[in-house]
This record gives sequence, C-alpha cells and structure tokens, in this order.
Amino acid sequence: MRRRDFIRAIAGLASLWPLVARGQRATNKISVGFLSVNIPSAMKARIEAFQQGLRELGYVEGQNILVEYRFAEGNPDRLRTLAGETSSSLRAPQRRVSRRK
Repeated sequence: MRRRDFIRAIAGLASLWPLVARGQRATNKISVGFLSVNIPSAMKARIEAFQQGLRELGYVEGQNILVEYRFAEGNPDRLRTLAGETSSSLRAPQRRVSRRK
C-alpha cells in the first residue's frame, strides 16, 4: 500500500467518526412504571393528571421520560405479575425524581 492511499484511508475513516459517535450517544431518559388495578378507560382522568404533573416538573413523555402503563383490568391478583413484567422491561438506570425549583 502506498503512503498516499494509506493517508486517504485514514482521512476517510476520520471523517466518519462523528457519525459513529453520534449514533452511540446515551439517552438520559427516566423510565417509570404506572400500574393500576382498574381498566384504562376508568383511569383516563388520573393518567391525564399524572402526565400534567410530569409536564409541570419539566418532563415530557417520549423526550426525557418513558412511562410504561400496565392495567390489571379489575383483577388485583394480576398486579404482582404486571409489576414483574414492568420492572423487567424498564432498562434505564434508576434515578430519583424530585421537584425542580
């Protein structure tokens, strides 16, 4: 391999590095599980209030917080199973959520 070819190859790889680094950027999203024994339609007002409270604290679903909703649909015995499924599907590191002042 000639020296010029080698330099071109290195320059080409160096120009791609920002694209690779951008693709590996970590997300800082908080993951939250929302469990209820009720059916989703019965929880509509409470979910909207929960979402409004998150917005007031500066959290926007899909941007900086992920909320996973699970409903037992009137069967309290399903809560344990839903909690297990929810905790195993939330992969983000745990962080405390506190009020911003």
